[in-house]
Amino acid sequence: MNSIAANCRFSDNESDIVHLGAGEEKEIPRQVLLAQRMGTIGRWGKTLTVITAVIGLGLATAYLYQAWESPNPGPNNFYRNNSLVK
Repeated sequence: MNSIAANCRFSDNESDIVHLGAGEEKEIPRQVLLAQRMGTIGRWGKTLTVITAVIGLGLATAYLYQAWESPNPGPNNFYRNNSLVK
């Protein structure tokens, strides 16, 4: 979600026209800087997506392993398992 907000923030000043004509030399560095920023945001977005997917797969694997090891764990109630009356 932050990547979308960052893209919107930086792309507000974006122009769909490449300024290469005479008298437009001052626009070229701004367009290069904007392209670099958008590329950086894209790289961060891809990196965070991969990290999120790896963490999700790890959590799913841990959950399934736990379910495999104890298929019928019964009630998991601290007070019931540790009561004084038995």
